[in-house]
Amino acid sequence: MNVKQKSYLSLNLAVFLFGFTGILGHLIDLSALALVWWRALITWIGLIPILIYFKEFSLPKKKNFKIFFIIGILVAIHWICFYGSIKLSNSSVAMICLAFIPIFTAISETLLNKKAWNKIDLIVGLAIIPGMVLIVQNISTQYKIGFAVGILAAIFSAIFATLNKKYIVNLL
Repeated sequence: MNVKQKSYLSLNLAVFLFGFTGILGHLIDLSALALVWWRALITWIGLIPILIYFKEFSLPKKKNFKIFFIIGILVAIHWICFYGSIKLSNSSVAMICLAFIPIFTAISETLLNKKAWNKIDLIVGLAIIPGMVLIVQNISTQYKIGFAVGILAAIFSAIFATLNKKYIVNLL
């Protein structure tokens, strides 16, 4: 398999797993907070031995621990909002909300990294708004709270992605 084929396979696997995460979040009868807690614990238990085996495990430096901790909290809040959105509506509504990530990332990149506005990112991000307006008008009233919580998930996703870009590269 060449590099391009491996990349396509990896991308399709990631899309499948991400979509399946939403379906599992809907099927599992735990609260969003408990679901995130168990998901993180199981991942940690599974990942640490692998990192140790491949000699990739290292603890962050003391001065960097605060940054890692804050980014980790933002990731947890994102997942709690994502699963909360699923519990308050359904997995389709929660996944649709994630389409807002590009616009929120363009905004957070500008505000948190003090960069100039990237016009292309803004245009691409704003292009989804008409479609979202159509979707929101047609979802049941009972799902609108789930939609709002899904938007919060997208905001936290954009913020932690921006902070990762800003800090993690320099910390490793």
